[in-house]
Amino acid sequence: EVEASQSSTWRELKAVHQVLCSYALQLKGHTLKWFTDNQNVARIVRVGSAKPHLQDGAMAVFETCFQCGINLQMEWIPRSLNDKADYISRIIDFDDWQLNPQIFCQLDSVWGPHTIDQFASPHNAQLPRYNSRFWNPGCEAVDAFTTSWAWEVSWLVPPLYLICHTIRHAQACAARGTLIVPMWTSAPFWPVLCPDGSHLAPFIHAWTSIPFQPDMFLRGNSGFNFGDSLYADSVILALVLDFSIVPRVSKVGFCTHNPSGGCHDCSLT
Repeated sequence: EVEASQSSTWRELKAVHQVLCSYALQLKGHTLKWFTDNQNVARIVRVGSAKPHLQDGAMAVFETCFQCGINLQMEWIPRSLNDKADYISRIIDFDDWQLNPQIFCQLDSVWGPHTIDQFASPHNAQLPRYNSRFWNPGCEAVDAFTTSWAWEVSWLVPPLYLICHTIRHAQACAARGTLIVPMWTSAPFWPVLCPDGSHLAPFIHAWTSIPFQPDMFLRGNSGFNFGDSLYADSVILALVLDFSIVPRVSKVGFCTHNPSGGCHDCSLT
């Protein structure tokens, strides 16, 4: 909301700085030609601005280039030649929502410490180390599935369509982590987690259920909270996946409905 209230020139300057920070390692020591359809941005990056908030943006760009040895050359082009960038800038990340950090802290204190958030952005990362869908300042990798999760304790809150892929990748890496999923028994991922319909799979070594509550999910930077709309009135499961050791026969679970173990409300044992 704060960024949306700023001028288009401020937002374009912010974009220049964000991209430079995101690709700092790749661009270090190189000359970068930057094409922009905003004439003010091209001028401000070169000579600065009399307006303090725009001058701050220009200085942030300059400092990043100076620290990384990047020779930045700005060039204005008409908007008709900038269609691809214009289109990409309008993409909305509908998965940019966040589990309430208080819930994360509770789970992290029991099953952590978690070392990396595998599906995150700068706005919703629960941990300093994170992987992202796009290049972002501070992210370790784009596409968590291109990295090995071995030796990590991963925090896993993937989009629904990636839950099965997440489990397969964790298995391939002999990885450990905490997976957050809705208890949807008709979903394609459910037979993977609960093969016989009553008992959790052997690779799940602990679990808890979290009844849905209004503040369970926080809205993303885009202003939308698709977590609430997707999971309303659903029981959310936190599952400890551990493919790094031989599966145990017995598993320990606790549930907010029935802390003594096992839950008729959740149909899990």
